[in-house]
Amino acid sequence: MDEACIATANTVIPEPIDGELLGEISRELSNLSNMIKADVADDDNIISSDPLVKFDEITETSISSTDSASDSDRSASPDNCVLTAPCDDNNWGPETFTASHGLDQIESVHKVAHVAPNCDVVSLLSEIIEHDNIDQDPVYVVDLTTVMRKVHDWKQLLPRVQPYYAMKCNGDDAICRLLNASGCGFDCASQAEIEAALSYGCPAEKIIYANPCKQASMLRFASQHGVRKMTADNVEELHKIQAIFPTAEIVIRIAVDDSKSVCRFNSKFGAPASEWRSLLATCRTLELEVVGFSFHVGSGCGDVQPFVDAVASARQAFDLAGELGFAPSLLDCGGGFPGHETAGFSFADVAAVLGPAIERHFPAAGGVRVIAEPGRYMVSASHTYAVAVIAKRALTAAHLADAAAIEAFGTAPTAAELAAAAEENKDAVISSADEASKDDNRAHGAAAQSPDVALYINDGVYGSFNCVVFDHVTVEPRVLRAAAGGNLPAVRTKLFGPTCDSIDVVHPCTTLPALSIGDWLWCANMGAYTRCAASRFNGQGVHTVHYIWRGLP
Repeated sequence: MDEACIATANTVIPEPIDGELLGEISRELSNLSNMIKADVADDDNIISSDPLVKFDEITETSISSTDSASDSDRSASPDNCVLTAPCDDNNWGPETFTASHGLDQIESVHKVAHVAPNCDVVSLLSEIIEHDNIDQDPVYVVDLTTVMRKVHDWKQLLPRVQPYYAMKCNGDDAICRLLNASGCGFDCASQAEIEAALSYGCPAEKIIYANPCKQASMLRFASQHGVRKMTADNVEELHKIQAIFPTAEIVIRIAVDDSKSVCRFNSKFGAPASEWRSLLATCRTLELEVVGFSFHVGSGCGDVQPFVDAVASARQAFDLAGELGFAPSLLDCGGGFPGHETAGFSFADVAAVLGPAIERHFPAAGGVRVIAEPGRYMVSASHTYAVAVIAKRALTAAHLADAAAIEAFGTAPTAAELAAAAEENKDAVISSADEASKDDNRAHGAAAQSPDVALYINDGVYGSFNCVVFDHVTVEPRVLRAAAGGNLPAVRTKLFGPTCDSIDVVHPCTTLPALSIGDWLWCANMGAYTRCAASRFNGQGVHTVHYIWRGLP
């Protein structure tokens, strides 16, 4: 193994928490629990008489997990206790992680390899494959220090904006524990995500139920567990909330420009300006508390201007709410922050304009609290993924003849439909080939080149490479291990996933060395919208995960 990947001998391990100190902490938490229970005992809409997760279980009991550690293992040691920091907008970042013994919490559940700061992940992957991967399953290396560095950079560049991690992006248990121990909040879209956030010890007030359209039973669960902050963007949702959770804190989601983003949301979520007055009037009639406004410029935004314009629009919404007698105090800047640097665009670029825009429209002296919901920003660069070549074949003209139509997503128009369209508008005739090309969002402009060989790898679009379909990613595979060594000729290569479905195409045509069965590829930046949406279709999709820690940034 590369020497840089060997854990240093003088790694400092935090000392166990002193038993007397732990007892004092437990007594303080118990007192706090009793005070809160007394405050809310008469309010069935905040905490039910028989909640599924009790307050003291959330803040003090041993960590729960679906991973390999047993319940007895997790509860036997004080090191496994979740020590929840007070809910303080400024109490977050790497220092909070250290103070809460965050790494100990993670290591009580997961095996984490301590490596040198300059460890080469590709060399580490190669070592894992050679010695620890008998079944040839795909391998993730998850760099927890990369996530911590993201928290550090956010605190440096946007100190006023508290991150509420968008768990939907990647619900990895170790990462969520790290972010919770760092004092971050959580953006949850479902009951399962709320349950997970609470199990990490996150206080209910640091969770926002940021799904504008909520299932009634899940809304009821939020009510029972005191998760009051939630988004809404239509009148029907407001009536539903009033009927189930009348003491909820409403954050109205407004529609903003999302045209510069990879994944746009305006067709599904967000209230246009023309509806703001009606929504606020409905809240007034229903006696719902409007605490703020949120926006989302779209996932994977590629420009800074939409962030600036969105803050200005939020200011208009705040002003309108003030005119109607509300006193909103929360601005939620949503997501869309880049997960890794692309040409000419980085998180620093966003922060350089977003921070001043917030201060211009919502000066700190005005008392408005500001949060955001970063997802891919936190985790995209943390995951490096390795897959094996499990089969290979030469491609002929017969294989390529109808590939675009066969591998297209969606339903291609029939001949009769094409004829009818041609008759109706002779200037807008769409050929079946053109339609298939439009529907196939994996084309990557590769139609001009035809692959000469197909490699079948052991994960595909039904697994972690679902990002090709749903997140519009162009995968950039690189050679990890080739049995034939270097100096291999370059070959135009098509990458198929392992399932029996013809649309399981990871890349229609890319240039790679002439690889063989048993060789390996790796891909960087595979942490966002990959594992979380993977399925086990055809019994595929198994992968192993190896966590590493380089130390605090």
